[in-house]
Amino acid sequence: MRRQTGLVIALMGVILMALVLGGCGDAKAGVPEGFAGEWQCEDVASDGETDTSFYAMTIEEDGHFSMYDFAAGNPGISGVMKNDTGSTIDCDFNMDDFDVPFCWKIDSEEATLDYELEGETLRLGHNGVWMTFHR
Repeated sequence: MRRQTGLVIALMGVILMALVLGGCGDAKAGVPEGFAGEWQCEDVASDGETDTSFYAMTIEEDGHFSMYDFAAGNPGISGVMKNDTGSTIDCDFNMDDFDVPFCWKIDSEEATLDYELEGETLRLGHNGVWMTFHR
């Protein structure tokens, strides 16, 4: 009887863990097809004022990304992209020694970015300001 009770408790524990871990899967990481790769930003953001010529970005298939100052070799922001809607993607930023691009005016470690992907051009935007990247 004692052995059966232990088995039932163990089985309940496994079921509980499956339910807990299953709930964590709601925020699916990953990027839309065509995002993964190495990207170089155009010289100026769409606001016509913000210098973005020094930005480069690497995006992995699993959603991990790094945007950095390639000219100075400075570390950048990194994080995870998830929850693609077809025109927006949620980002969790892990800010090291470099802030999110000033023109986006993001003051949180989480934000939703607008995006447009056409061939070898990826546009990412926030608050109406876009940065354009090319492979």
